Amino acid sequence: MDTWRETSERGPRTGRVEKVSQSVAREIVASIIDGHLEPGSVLPSEAEMVDAYRVGRASVREALRLLEAQGLVAMKPGPGGGPIVGAVGHAQFGSTATFFFQLAGATYADILQARSALEPMMIRNLAETRPAEPLQQLAAVMPRDGDDDATYVALATELHSIVARCTTNPVLNLVTSAITHVYADRVPGASFPQKRREQVAREHRAVIEAVLAGRADAAEAAMRAHMASMSADVHERCPGLLDETVDWR
Repeated sequence: MDTWRETSERGPRTGRVEKVSQSVAREIVASIIDGHLEPGSVLPSEAEMVDAYRVGRASVREALRLLEAQGLVAMKPGPGGGPIVGAVGHAQFGSTATFFFQLAGATYADILQARSALEPMMIRNLAETRPAEPLQQLAAVMPRDGDDDATYVALATELHSIVARCTTNPVLNLVTSAITHVYADRVPGASFPQKRREQVAREHRAVIEAVLAGRADAAEAAMRAHMASMSADVHERCPGLLDETVDWR
């Protein structure tokens, strides 16, 4: 409990008026980070938090509900249960972001446009920095002749997942992974006729080969061309879909 008492003394952020529950929620998150707590780690009980933060039980419960709604905290049921650290990731962030995208009237075309701006920049970064593990992952998803449908779809999808998660910038990593998740949740997957499959394979091969060779300009250009091709294909296969407003699910 020492860590939790210490963090409760930080006080509100300068120039910001917070509800008590919001302040408590912020302190709980800070304590999770400061304590390097992993998903599933047991957090102090409500009673212990009331004592640590010197607030009422209702404020602690509201703070935990706020964090639970974001996936940052989960409530373990049953005897010996209570708050634990949630397993958060891009899917949870994407779900929350989708709510705001819908309120803003964003369409799936807007999501694809954002991806088309981010992914060429990120593939360029991979070609310039050449981190060993992502390069190995890219080499492993190089399109191969004779792949069956399931393998082809998996490799085609994984390329974009690698790009989204392998940047050294955690903000770009989270945002790109999230919008990729939002897009993939609605737009039909890479189940293409043979002619389109061959085109996608050529485009992916051009991207991967440029990255592996360290040719940043070529990698960026290849990804930009691929994203434009992907947008045109979705417009052709699913007329009107990209004009739909993002739907929070």
